[in-house]
Amino acid sequence: MAYPRSTSSSAHYMAFGKQSVKGTGVAPTVFVPYQGSVDLDDGQDGSDVREAGVGPYLARKMKTKHDPNGATGFAIRPKTFAQLAAWFLGNDASVLNGSLYDHTATPLETNVPLTAEQAAGVTGDIIERFTDCYLKSLTLSCKGNEDVMAKVGWFGLTPAWQATAATPAYETGLSGSTPGGPYRGSEAAFTVDGSVAANVAEWEIGLEWSYDEDLRLSKVTRGETLKLELTGSVKIKQLIDTNTVRDDYRKIIYGSTGGTVAIKNYFETGALIVALDNGLTTTNQRTLTATIPQISWTKATYSQLNPDGETMYLEKEGQITKASASAFVTMLSKTADVAAY
Repeated sequence: MAYPRSTSSSAHYMAFGKQSVKGTGVAPTVFVPYQGSVDLDDGQDGSDVREAGVGPYLARKMKTKHDPNGATGFAIRPKTFAQLAAWFLGNDASVLNGSLYDHTATPLETNVPLTAEQAAGVTGDIIERFTDCYLKSLTLSCKGNEDVMAKVGWFGLTPAWQATAATPAYETGLSGSTPGGPYRGSEAAFTVDGSVAANVAEWEIGLEWSYDEDLRLSKVTRGETLKLELTGSVKIKQLIDTNTVRDDYRKIIYGSTGGTVAIKNYFETGALIVALDNGLTTTNQRTLTATIPQISWTKATYSQLNPDGETMYLEKEGQITKASASAFVTMLSKTADVAAY
């Protein structure tokens, strides 16, 4: 008999695996904890065809693309995020540091083909595997002392139904007690525009690769796609507790901490470092440092005055730009894995 399906079933998973060659799918190895924030669009589209002999009626529908894509959000856990960040950016280098390994992920225009697989329903009613996938976007964010969150967006080239579901193997643990726990907001240290900042209330880093859509969608089974550019943005909300935050506003609007007149070029250059540390020692320590060497700050706003007496904040937004001697962005993760991702 028929039975209802629950979205919270343990039979669900969203997972990725790194392909050794393009065109050949692999079993997933990195499982993202399923928490209701998984989106999937099969991406089918077509055009109407009207042929002689059928009068005003549609004769048939012709499929013009099959462009599966999706996104998934999750709390950042050390190893899970380190692998996905390396595959998104394109390059990873592993170096021994004490008893652990520093994995430095940086942008590279070479594609990293992945297999994405989603299963849903009891005993694997729905199992779809998408071959030749690429991670298109990556967002990191946190509010207060909540879990530090990530969201990855992806698109694939070839969908296929699977007969057997995989056995999920999630990175587990609680923050501050075991290596695999998610990072929390209180485990973050910030350097904003070269100065240590202890007043950050919310932050977000968004990165996205642009791809050649014509190449990707030119036929039902595509051969290859091309990375065009990497873009990024930053948002940060800081408590107004010192004159330094006031000066940040003044630099963006008036060009300098002593400026009094709005200037023609209001894009004040800055930088951001977010360093996460799980607080454990030696072999249990896990860290993640996101470094953005250069930002063009484009917006600065104070909290609106409120008769209820709410605390005031400064919210800044900016676009990541390329510093000539530095990587566009660097994700440095400390894990126990020897090999580069």
